[in-house]
Amino acid sequence: MAITINGNGTVTGLADRGIPSTAISAGGVIQTVSSVQSSTITSTSHTAYTEILSGTITTTVANSKILVSGVIPVYINNPSSTVWTNAIYVELLEGSSRIAIYDHPGVQNGDTPGELSMCIPVQFLTGTKSDATSYTYKFRAKNVGSGDTAYYGRTTDSSSAWTRMLLQEIS
Repeated sequence: MAITINGNGTVTGLADRGIPSTAISAGGVIQTVSSVQSSTITSTSHTAYTEILSGTITTTVANSKILVSGVIPVYINNPSSTVWTNAIYVELLEGSSRIAIYDHPGVQNGDTPGELSMCIPVQFLTGTKSDATSYTYKFRAKNVGSGDTAYYGRTTDSSSAWTRMLLQEIS
């Protein structure tokens, strides 16, 4: 069937919800959704995870996959510790289920209490997904040890550094 752009702004000749899946090669990006957290989130907990950012994508093609990628800027300090410190765990959830965990080691401070600033990369490709289904992904983090204070979305000089999540449906 021919694709026609009508004078009123509508398009005819496309499959339901747009381009037919047969027109997209394997591994191609079908759609992209982004989420941004522009404020600083502070956490001192080493027992519970703190939600940093979430994003939702609704699939348009059966058997597609979701590529979750992002960056979490964080500044961490512990002014009273001279042992291993400034380490954090980051987990990626799909809905309420953990699908990945990342361990970001801190530093051995020796005789000097320390601070650490880093950007944590996150990337994960899911298994196949159902068509026309919404999936919510979350970045959550917690400190490894007590006494640390983590500032997600902040640099060493207290400037804002946005946390970002990119969700891509892949054919």
